[in-house]
Amino acid sequence: MKRLLLIITMIAALIPAVNAQKQKIVKARVMTFNIRTLNSGDGVNNWEMRFHKVGAFINKSKADIVGMQEVQPLQLRDMESVLTDYGYVGQPRDDGKEQGEYTPIFYNKEKYNVLRSGTFWLSPTPQEPSYGWDAACRRIATWAILQEKATLKSLIVLNTHLDHVGEQARVNSAALIKERVGRMSNELPVVIIGDMNSEDRDPAYAKMMTSIFTMQDAYKAVRKVSGPTYTFPDFGQLADDKRPKIDYIFLSSQIKVNKATVHNSALGNGFYLSDHNALTADIAF
Repeated sequence: MKRLLLIITMIAALIPAVNAQKQKIVKARVMTFNIRTLNSGDGVNNWEMRFHKVGAFINKSKADIVGMQEVQPLQLRDMESVLTDYGYVGQPRDDGKEQGEYTPIFYNKEKYNVLRSGTFWLSPTPQEPSYGWDAACRRIATWAILQEKATLKSLIVLNTHLDHVGEQARVNSAALIKERVGRMSNELPVVIIGDMNSEDRDPAYAKMMTSIFTMQDAYKAVRKVSGPTYTFPDFGQLADDKRPKIDYIFLSSQIKVNKATVHNSALGNGFYLSDHNALTADIAF
């Protein structure tokens, strides 16, 4: 009897520690950044002039999770070479193997494990390389279930780049993304990031916010956002009042947003990190 009481006492003493581990808050910095695809017409902002600066910016940002867009295979290799603290997941959009742009998810490999990951096409046939609806390009979404090593808490991260031409493609792609994420979520926190080629008054934005389950826009979830009000200055070629905000970090309701920042890509003297500004959000879940 005494032995049984001792065992019960020991188990009871362990329960608070187990519960504390489960309830521990995970903090993370999430970034979305369209790094601008290879284009020989970019002059002083050609990729070979920029990629070390892009890598240095991301490293200095201390972002834990980075979703990039317009990443060609050469650019992916360059990013691997400079982001040595990060791993990544992703496939290219044209053939799923070697050709076309990636929407990779880079993650701090000291902090996170990848439990599962994948890529699907934004089309009626998402399992294979394909064009969707009225889209001008093949478009994809890359996702990962990341587990924070210290707490064993997990979240779903999805990174995408919606079509720049097809409005129906953007709306249907947003609905497909929400449907796919909804099926895999199992009450896990969800982060959807990317270049949506949409402003917040457009149908694709509305679909992303409300379809299947409600999301929050990290940019709007905080009282004050640091940095510019736009994310596409186009290497400074657009007038200030014509620069749209088309890059987003969407979060499921159980995630708290502590801070949001738009990072000015202008480096001075006509030099830029990209034609887009990066957006970061400091989150907790």
